[in-house]
Amino acid sequence: MVERFEVTDDDYRDALDPTSRKRRKFTKDDAIYGMWADGDSDEDKPSFGGGGGGGKKNRGADYSAPLSFVSGGVKEGSEKGKNRVHDEDEVSFVSSPKTPKTEGSGKRGGGKAKTFAGLGMEMNKDFGKWEKNTKGIGLKLMGKMGFKPGQGLGKEGEGITKPIEVVVRKGKGAIGAYGSEKVRDPREVDVEQPSVQPARRAAVQQSKQWRKKDGADVPNYRFRTVEEVLEDKESKVAGGWDTSELSKVKVIDMTGKETRVLSGYHAMHTQRDRDDDDGPERIFDVAELRHNLDLLIDLSEARIVESNKKLEYEKNLAASLEDEQKVLTEDKERDDYHVGRLNVVFDMIDRLVANQDTMSLDDCLGIFNNLYDHHQEDYRSFEFDQLAAAIVSPIMARYLMHWDPLVDPTFAMREIIEWRRLLEPNQRSFEVARTTGNPFQNVLWTAWMPPVRQAVLRWSPRSFVDNDPILRLVKAWDHGMQDDILEQLVLPRLIAETEAWDPTVDPVPIHHWIHPWLEVQSFSSRLEVLYGTIRQKLSVALTQWKPIDPSARLMVEPWVDVFSPATLEQFLLRNILPKLHEVMERMVINPRSQILDPWNWTMEWSKLMPVSAMAALLEKHFFPKWLAVLDAWLARNPDMEEIPNWYSGWKGMIPEKLREHPSVQENLTKALIRMAGAIDDDDDEPLSPPTPAPLPPMPQQQQPPPPPPPLLPNPGVTLGYINSAPTFKDVVGRRAEELGAIFMPVVGKNYHGKQVFRFGSQNISIDRDVIFVQRGTNWVPIGLEELTRSSL
Repeated sequence: MVERFEVTDDDYRDALDPTSRKRRKFTKDDAIYGMWADGDSDEDKPSFGGGGGGGKKNRGADYSAPLSFVSGGVKEGSEKGKNRVHDEDEVSFVSSPKTPKTEGSGKRGGGKAKTFAGLGMEMNKDFGKWEKNTKGIGLKLMGKMGFKPGQGLGKEGEGITKPIEVVVRKGKGAIGAYGSEKVRDPREVDVEQPSVQPARRAAVQQSKQWRKKDGADVPNYRFRTVEEVLEDKESKVAGGWDTSELSKVKVIDMTGKETRVLSGYHAMHTQRDRDDDDGPERIFDVAELRHNLDLLIDLSEARIVESNKKLEYEKNLAASLEDEQKVLTEDKERDDYHVGRLNVVFDMIDRLVANQDTMSLDDCLGIFNNLYDHHQEDYRSFEFDQLAAAIVSPIMARYLMHWDPLVDPTFAMREIIEWRRLLEPNQRSFEVARTTGNPFQNVLWTAWMPPVRQAVLRWSPRSFVDNDPILRLVKAWDHGMQDDILEQLVLPRLIAETEAWDPTVDPVPIHHWIHPWLEVQSFSSRLEVLYGTIRQKLSVALTQWKPIDPSARLMVEPWVDVFSPATLEQFLLRNILPKLHEVMERMVINPRSQILDPWNWTMEWSKLMPVSAMAALLEKHFFPKWLAVLDAWLARNPDMEEIPNWYSGWKGMIPEKLREHPSVQENLTKALIRMAGAIDDDDDEPLSPPTPAPLPPMPQQQQPPPPPPPLLPNPGVTLGYINSAPTFKDVVGRRAEELGAIFMPVVGKNYHGKQVFRFGSQNISIDRDVIFVQRGTNWVPIGLEELTRSSL
């Protein structure tokens, strides 16, 4: 018969379902001859009819006969059945030694492996037994092919040692109704080490202890101590991880058969539940029973952990109560000690209060000194200073009732200093001091301050120029009440006396009774409220003043170091400088009969006036007339030996500080140039300084009118200086001219309605003879000298 090779429907079905493909059975010839066995043919195929047996060839297929099956298995009494049963008894199925609930040989790690014939630990002892009763050439042929008795077939001895066995199907013979019908391969035996076999046999024996047997041995249980349970629970909970941080991380565990989503790394230490089909095979495995047992174990362990927590809590509570009892005992002992001390103190206070009306200040002081020295801790803790203040206030008021501070400013100073130690103890909390106040200050306000207040009301500052009693009182009583006395009593009296002071009629200058209070350092800044009134009254008095009267200078000089430099400069420029301009303008320069009184009156103010203002004064009213007289003198061909003496005399009367001013030096240089020119015109030798000699009088009518000051850039300013008294703006402009700085108005800019000028690199404004300079966005007052220095 020729086999066809086209693809059929059976081929497609076999490709889609390989398990349905029918395979050739492993025959006895295959087991004997191996690869040298004859190939199958149609005749060798078993017949489905009832005619043939297992090894016989088919003589012809009877397709008309009904379908029949060959019964599997081996009949009773057959030699093969006996051998097969004996072989099965030789196979060992010993489980690994594990706990009862996990006993059994495992598929993965249980030690079972497929062992081929000839390589196993035990061989079939009945192999080849049939050779005793039969004769054939099978064994001879096998020997020729390399078979050795006791070993497997094949070149390497890996062949089988038993023929294929047939298994009887269970039940009524329904195919696939009772699970797999695969025959157990006899080569699949348990490969175990000799040392493991006893343990496995013991495990198998222990795993069957759930059955009740007569005379059974006592089960060998493994017990866990409480410490082991607690340690295991702690390791599962903690796991050596910081759960506070790692619990926030989502972890996906894909190490098992199923993917697990865990709440953190700490959850990876929890035990994975085994699958029912995972792990070793078990001899006895009832899932429900194992679950109940595990649940009972878990509940028992949970009760152990909970009981341990309660025990720890009770231990901690007991330790805490012991500590609290110890603290309370110490507090009670300390309180008992304080109660005893307080009873002694209260007895002393009761006697003190009972005799308060008749007790003297010294007796009261002695009692509280005793309390403070011997019960200092209680004195501070229970604030006995408040009690002392309440008791001593009426006693001290009675003691100071007849005291006159104007007569004896230091009366009772010793007693009050001693009471200060008792009424101002250290280590007082801020809250107590804020709510209750200072006991010492309270006593002074209620007992000491009333007689002082009455004395200040009777006190007149102008009446006590020397050794003022109130000033002595303030300096002596530096005990915290000094500021209150100055602020509430002395300063109002000084303000009232200053308002009533009239510099034109008062014979005592105001600085005689104001300046002594500057010695009190904390009071000097508060006296500034008087300075404005003093300057205003002096300005009013100077309106009718003439430079011939030296009293104005004597009145102003004491305030030079008291007023600020800028304020003093503005005061002098407004009230003194115009008077000096009038004097110098009327001054006559006559070499024959010179009157120097106006000059002397003016130079007396040179120490107080700004140098620039005095230089502008000389340049406007003195040097023009002085140079004009010199020109007229030189024009008459005078004796050239007298003129240098006249020049040196005037130069020596100019103060040195004023003589160094650039404008003064410029005018003196002009005089020298004119004298030198006159000498050159006469073709004479240079003159040596002659001895001073009286000059002949010059007729008044021959003196030329004084020319205007030379080198004036602005004719309008020159006329203003000549025709009227200079204003303060003219003085500032002249000073800028001397420095070579710019002094011009800034177009479209003003400050408080006053024109803003550019003085050098700074913006200034002049308001009522006060210079204001711009500092950023603010305008601050400044003196002319300070403005000049900052503009250089």
